[in-house]
Amino acid sequence: MIFEQTLSLNDKIRRALTQKHLTTQIQKIKLRKPKQDIHYSVQSQFRRLENEKWIEIFYENKKIHSNLSKIKSVLNTTSDISDFQAIKKINTQNKTISTLPKLKPRCNSSQRA
Repeated sequence: MIFEQTLSLNDKIRRALTQKHLTTQIQKIKLRKPKQDIHYSVQSQFRRLENEKWIEIFYENKKIHSNLSKIKSVLNTTSDISDFQAIKKINTQNKTISTLPKLKPRCNSSQRA
């Protein structure tokens, strides 16, 4: 009997403490400053991020284009065109050598059935 009463008292104390804890937490939440309203919507935020990505891509393309123009200018200023033609010829030969032959089927379709 005494044991049951102590259990019920402990239970009541535990409930009271948790209830008090919860009420203090709720009060703390209510006392917090409200978050500032975001002046732009999710859609406009997405557009802004998308525009930033496009700007990055544009600048990367611009760098690539400038590098290519520099390479072209260097290639145009070189006097030894025959070397470039020889390299081009070697490259085309390598491409034709590296093509794989067509594989023959292991068996005819009539043999599969």
